[in-house]
Amino acid sequence: MASPAPADGSIHRVTLPLPGRAGAASQLDIVVDQIELPRRRAAKLYVYANNGERPDVLLGSFAVLAESRDAAGNHRVGPFRLNVTKTLRRWMDGNPDARQVSLVIKAMDGARNPVAMTIGSVRFEIPKPP
Repeated sequence: MASPAPADGSIHRVTLPLPGRAGAASQLDIVVDQIELPRRRAAKLYVYANNGERPDVLLGSFAVLAESRDAAGNHRVGPFRLNVTKTLRRWMDGNPDARQVSLVIKAMDGARNPVAMTIGSVRFEIPKPP
């Protein structure tokens, strides 16, 4: 069972239905949008799949740069597209009956300290071929 997010707001949890064509898609992205972070702190966001029984599986990560060490307040950034084709397929192979996936998104700075954040939306996207 999922534990509650820490009071610092550095973890976001969401459960998404797996796309019907996820196993056959040539590319599958997770799109994370409307991320609100402190302007003066860079962060790396780690996206994990969780099925509640096994340890979290890292699907991928991406970085958000700080504006300036002197900047005040928060800023909203995104969307960020993370290609999870191979890592999610591996997770699906280990969870063949899954129809949805619980995602855990953690924000950390360069020293691996939690960074407070909020996330407006998370979704799967199968990009159209060029």
